[in-house]
Amino acid sequence: MRGHLRRRGKSGLWSIVLRDPDTGKVQWTSTGTADRHAAEAMLARAIVRLEQERGTDAGTLTVRQWLQRWLAAKAIEVRPRSMEMYRRGAAIADKHLGGTRLRALRPADVTRFLAQASAAGLTPWQVRQGFRALRAALRYAVQQEVLPRDVTDACRAPKVPSTQPRFLTPDEARAVLSAAREQRYHALWHLALTTGMRRGELLGLQWEDIDLAARTVTISRTLQRLRGVTPDGRTSALVLGETKTGGSRRVVVLLESVAADLCRWRDEQDQERAEVGPAYSTQFVFTTAFGRPVDPYNLAKQFARLLSRAGVQRVRLHDLRHTYAALMIATGAEAKVLQRAMGHASSRTTLDVYGHLYDRAQREAADALGALLEAPQERPASKAVSTGAPQKGRMAK
Repeated sequence: MRGHLRRRGKSGLWSIVLRDPDTGKVQWTSTGTADRHAAEAMLARAIVRLEQERGTDAGTLTVRQWLQRWLAAKAIEVRPRSMEMYRRGAAIADKHLGGTRLRALRPADVTRFLAQASAAGLTPWQVRQGFRALRAALRYAVQQEVLPRDVTDACRAPKVPSTQPRFLTPDEARAVLSAAREQRYHALWHLALTTGMRRGELLGLQWEDIDLAARTVTISRTLQRLRGVTPDGRTSALVLGETKTGGSRRVVVLLESVAADLCRWRDEQDQERAEVGPAYSTQFVFTTAFGRPVDPYNLAKQFARLLSRAGVQRVRLHDLRHTYAALMIATGAEAKVLQRAMGHASSRTTLDVYGHLYDRAQREAADALGALLEAPQERPASKAVSTGAPQKGRMAK
């Protein structure tokens, strides 16, 4: 049984379109919803129900069909950004294994897929992404009693080389802030370097999230560009959603200089709004010159130009977050304090990423302590001097 979704008319409601592979007959069923995620789940359930009635469900399913069914089930469980990653991984697995019958899949097929994907020029990270999507789909098949076992248990995904986070030195950070003073997003760069906020969190900020009097920012949203199929049916769109995890919801304290910079930016934004007119939106803290949300990919390009102007090493925009962490550790911030500021789920995550910096800080502290204790002391001229007893030839007072 084959099926897909079709948006109907101006109402924007989705309909399920099912085609009988034997007769070619097409059946249309309205879902009654404009939410693509919900419609995908309804499509998956309709296909399962009809194939089970026909007695052709598990025996004729291909890996491609099952991947699509698994994606439809995941669409109602995970955030849009995660869904985008699942789709990318499924597409990689589909390209090499899609035509294989699900029940005929063997560990050797998976091993061959990994080798072919690597030979095709995919990076180890991309191959691993495809493997993880396939593994999740097969485990779902076991849970649904479609498969007796998960054949990926006998396979290993390629290792992804671990990389240490890069960060700017204090001098480089100062150079960036100096170069940013006359830039449009001067307050954004200042905020990023002094709070460790993620790119999506910066762009998702709204003025109601900022208390300039108390010098605090409440982080609860993120703005991202999602590629692939988005909930509204477009291939790419800016989507405002919740933060990465529950722990990412947090309140951070602003430096006085950052609060002043945000005040300056707010005045500049008000002037822009007066020039543009009602079309200018002030919902977001950081906007384009026409009051629209800032595209994360365009911001990354502007950051590259800022680094060039500052004359410092090329790093990613996300490395400003690492720079903030490194500077905080250098000032003596404890792991728990840094974890809360960064929005990590636990301090263990913080130590996993920045443990080597804490090791270096502890070593420097130990060396400083050793230098203090081992420094040569001046020997007193006599015991009398050290004890306060009067010296010979002098009158004690």
